[in-house]
Amino acid sequence: MGKIKKVGYELCDINVVQSPCSEIDSRLECDTKIEMCGRKVYPVVVAPMAAVTDENNYRVWLDNGFICVVPRTVSFGKRLEICKDTFCSFSLDEAESLLFETYVERFSNDVFYVCVDIAQGTMKRMYNVCSSLKRVYRNIVVMAGNVANPEAYKYYAEAGINYMRLCIGDGSRCTTASNVSIHYPVATLIDEIVSNKCDWEAEHEKSGTEIIVDGGLNNFDDIQKCLALGAFAVMNGSFFAKSEEACGEIRYLGDENEDWSKGLCEVEYKLLSNNPFFKKKKPYREYYGMSTRRAQSECGNVCSKTSEGIVKPVQVMYPIAKWADNMASFLASAMSYTNCCTIDEFRQKTEVIVDLSGDKSFRK
Repeated sequence: MGKIKKVGYELCDINVVQSPCSEIDSRLECDTKIEMCGRKVYPVVVAPMAAVTDENNYRVWLDNGFICVVPRTVSFGKRLEICKDTFCSFSLDEAESLLFETYVERFSNDVFYVCVDIAQGTMKRMYNVCSSLKRVYRNIVVMAGNVANPEAYKYYAEAGINYMRLCIGDGSRCTTASNVSIHYPVATLIDEIVSNKCDWEAEHEKSGTEIIVDGGLNNFDDIQKCLALGAFAVMNGSFFAKSEEACGEIRYLGDENEDWSKGLCEVEYKLLSNNPFFKKKKPYREYYGMSTRRAQSECGNVCSKTSEGIVKPVQVMYPIAKWADNMASFLASAMSYTNCCTIDEFRQKTEVIVDLSGDKSFRK
């Protein structure tokens, strides 16, 4: 028997099925928020991207109903302060340093939120560090990842990790899948991990690790599909990078004094040059993955590794409150179509169907 044993599906291969009879008269009846970090928030987490979040604007996301993960480009000391309010990213070495006695005394009675932010989310050392953190700190909440194998669920649950980030190589500024070949079709990955989660919880008679889908979301419907498949929440950077409130400097394409073409290949140069957005001098900011050499340098890595990310501009399109309102309205509408008043119901009751027709014109 060969190695290829099954077929996997991406989010674009599935759709959510309408309920045959919905008792919901208005989408205003639907609650589009979840409980996370002691807050009622939307099920969309702001990814730890240096072009999106810093120590000066992280509260903007919280005030607009989103949990964010503060990136490692913020100083270690500042992250130690902020992580009592929301998640902060820490390298594996930094997370291990939190086990030292001085930190134990400092955080012994506080709830604080740590994201062990590494590219290879199935390292045995990572499991050991996270397990130790959970033993040492009574009130710590741990997020880790990223993962692209359903069998990893049991390791996360047994280590006591609260949230696992799924997907490798799916982000708009990540090139891991194309360069390293590691990837698992997202819809199938969520479906199989949710199944493993249910099995683990039934066996151990307690709640396990919650699932956050990180990367590869292109539209509002991708958020709804992830939730319908059973994900606790999703994580994204580009939705927020396009907002006015992101921390990256706003520039203007088409400005004669702006070296906007730097780093673009010939095809990208032509596309931007012929784009009406460019010709009208629309605002943009540089948006880049945290595996790029630029992000590595900003994190203080002197000897940067080979880049597994890219730097490209994104158009600044909206205030985040407007995007949040649209997102919540579309999600509530999907919930009303499927006869679900809460996100929990939407995760548990909603059906999905595989659609390989190839006609995705409705997404335009």
